[in-house]
Amino acid sequence: MKCPGDVKGGPSSCEFDPDKLTLKIDFLIRSEVEAIALAVDKLMRWLKKTCRRPDQEFAVEMALRVAEWRATKRS
Repeated sequence: MKCPGDVKGGPSSCEFDPDKLTLKIDFLIRSEVEAIALAVDKLMRWLKKTCRRPDQEFAVEMALRVAEWRATKRS
């Protein structure tokens, strides 16, 4: 991130390197198979719309589906 000082007469601006940004998502869902599956589906739809790295969508979805499977297997 590069943030120059205030420019006289105007706001300061910041430049971000999108490859170095980290996204944190925190939400609470019921521990039910349907609720988990719906949350994963909703998250994947959002990622597919906003993801800058479509080549990694499959890996992210697989990780979420494995986590979903493990969570539902325990219940």
